[in-house]
Amino acid sequence: MAISREAFFRGDFAKRSPADRTQHPVIKFLRKNHRNAFTIKQIVEAVGMKEDTVRGFVSVAKKDGLIIHNSPYFIAKLNSKNKPKKVKKVSKKKRFKK
Repeated sequence: MAISREAFFRGDFAKRSPADRTQHPVIKFLRKNHRNAFTIKQIVEAVGMKEDTVRGFVSVAKKDGLIIHNSPYFIAKLNSKNKPKKVKKVSKKKRFKK
């Protein structure tokens, strides 16, 4: 919905909050497939959006802490409910004990 020029400069409009971004198709796709990391091209194919749109959103989502980037892959940042359980590491002493 368009707003008037005066309203724009006064700031009389509702700004999108980062919480709204959690409903974006890219975030939904990455969270649904949280066990895998994807390249931009793979995300574009999966969500059916233009590459520039996905790249722009991913940039904003990284700043908001919704996505983790390890070039060239992206993965959704999980909240504490969705995090996989940590595997307890066995020390070398215990591993090779005779």
